[in-house]
Amino acid sequence: MFGGIGISTYQAKTALLDGLSKGSSLEKIAGGLLNEALGIDTMVNTVFCFLSDQQTGTDLQLPVNPEKITVKWGRKMETVNILNLGELDFTTGDKLKEVSFSSFFPAEYVPTFCTTSNMVTPDSANAVMNAWQSRFNDPVKGLKDPIQLIITGAQDINMNAIVTSYESNEHGGEPGDIYYSVTLREWREIAVRKESEEKTASRVNLKVRPRLVKVPASTGIFGGQEGLWKIAKQHYGDGESWRSIATANLKSGLSSGTVRLP
Repeated sequence: MFGGIGISTYQAKTALLDGLSKGSSLEKIAGGLLNEALGIDTMVNTVFCFLSDQQTGTDLQLPVNPEKITVKWGRKMETVNILNLGELDFTTGDKLKEVSFSSFFPAEYVPTFCTTSNMVTPDSANAVMNAWQSRFNDPVKGLKDPIQLIITGAQDINMNAIVTSYESNEHGGEPGDIYYSVTLREWREIAVRKESEEKTASRVNLKVRPRLVKVPASTGIFGGQEGLWKIAKQHYGDGESWRSIATANLKSGLSSGTVRLP
């Protein structure tokens, strides 16, 4: 037994020497021994972080969850000084959301803290992050679409974003691992309507105003058959159209003395 765990001293010593010869950190070696003792092949984790680029078809799952994920948002305010009231604040909309976190890309899979065994190499992951950071500055490739950030868990983040800052470094004693800090800013799509589309939409929404004519009060609500015949004759050239006028006004419920022409 080693430290109360079902691993012999020989196993622990062998794992330690083998890990050190490969340049593994003590944290990785201890994690592997713990999983071996407990019979755990993979770590169950309900939090996953994904970055997806729909334009290039590149997907990146963070192999190690960040220790802390910071979500920052704010509200734009405008302060107005009103006579006899003093200063008043008015909201002018929400600021763009920012998500920032730090973690590392491991060179080796360790089930105690890795979320997936299907990991890309640290160099490849670092290259992808750098490419996302500079994509809007490369007009030749035409990469203008944002990437998608998905973080499952309590905060449940799913938003289009761009990489606004990215910093990577290496730690002594952990060869191959690349540590990084990244900040992503929310991306909002703006739909711009052309002038021609605006004019077309305006014409579609226009409604023809009905024509109203006055009739003598003595002719009744609809002017009577004789009155409607005269109106139809005057406006349509055919007195027999008085029935369509009567039907339209029965549905409209106009007051006495006014007739709607269909």
